[in-house]
Amino acid sequence: MNYTIIKLLSNGFNNTVYLIENNEDKIKYILKIGPIVGDKTNYSNEIWKDYDVSLFASKLFNNKRRFLMSSHGHSINNCNKLSNKMYQYFDTTTNKINSIKTNKCLHLFLDYKGNSLAKLISSNLIKTTREKYNMIIQVLYALNILKQSGYCHNDVHANNITYTETDKPIKIGSKTLTSKYQYSLIDYGNSKHIKYKEKYAYANEHLKINWDVIYFIKEVILQHILLLDLKNPPQINPLFRMENIKLIKNKHTDIWNKIKNTLCKKGNDYIKWFDIFESNEINKFYINFNNEYPQLKLDGKNIINLSITNEIDILFSAYNRTKWLKTNMWKSDIPNLISCKDIEFMILNLRDTNKIITYFYSKI
Repeated sequence: MNYTIIKLLSNGFNNTVYLIENNEDKIKYILKIGPIVGDKTNYSNEIWKDYDVSLFASKLFNNKRRFLMSSHGHSINNCNKLSNKMYQYFDTTTNKINSIKTNKCLHLFLDYKGNSLAKLISSNLIKTTREKYNMIIQVLYALNILKQSGYCHNDVHANNITYTETDKPIKIGSKTLTSKYQYSLIDYGNSKHIKYKEKYAYANEHLKINWDVIYFIKEVILQHILLLDLKNPPQINPLFRMENIKLIKNKHTDIWNKIKNTLCKKGNDYIKWFDIFESNEINKFYINFNNEYPQLKLDGKNIINLSITNEIDILFSAYNRTKWLKTNMWKSDIPNLISCKDIEFMILNLRDTNKIITYFYSKI
């Protein structure tokens, strides 16, 4: 592609991203450049995951492709002033960041999908409940497209969701939306798929618990993007830890019981989890998440424990946002994006994305 660089969009850990314009058709695209070691596909390098998922998206029919970021070609070139010449990676044997000097860079030409949802939310431009539901439906539909082909996006925050204004009806399967914006899902560098053959990735297990929907609720529905914009935000690990759960149980008994009653409606796995948690045996298998422990072998590599702990956190925010904010040391009164009833429905039907989509569609 013969192009002109418009501006630098980001300069990340390995990859550099530019907004460019095709000199022939004047259409804007994204150019992502990242250092690679060798010419062969290597999924331990996140830019090859971007390549893989965007190529998958480009082969979809337009009625599905519009919800994802597609590939418009790629090339392997010598690294230059536009890119990083050091490929950095985390060495699991030493638990350190290592780097390899290289002169090869992968250039990806991708859809330009407009501004981020983060900008839309922080500018208070997504005001009506109807438009919030439109956004949720479209993002869930995009995630479902990925999931049906074995992909877990694994990074569904507001900066990885984009929007463009539209005056055309939007098809969601057999349904039609009238939305002010077309929303799309971008940036696949953290994605999971069984073909990537990554140790401890647990791709199928993450798909089974519908991890992307959990991630989306935590990041977008709980409005983390606005909280992170606050001055001097607390340093909180994005994963919900056992200390947080113990705090809810010990200090907020009424909320804890409400959360427990809700989640136990989801069946024996949840009932058993709460029984073991309240017997204090749970400490034994939370020492190392990657190991299997016979005390609670419920689902794959105990992946359900990751689901339940985050579901508890989400319901805590839904049932008492004020206490949730205070517990997490956020000095803010920023609300959840949608109502408690809506969040509860999403959690109760977490593994059935189509049912959640139908629920929100019925409310617009």
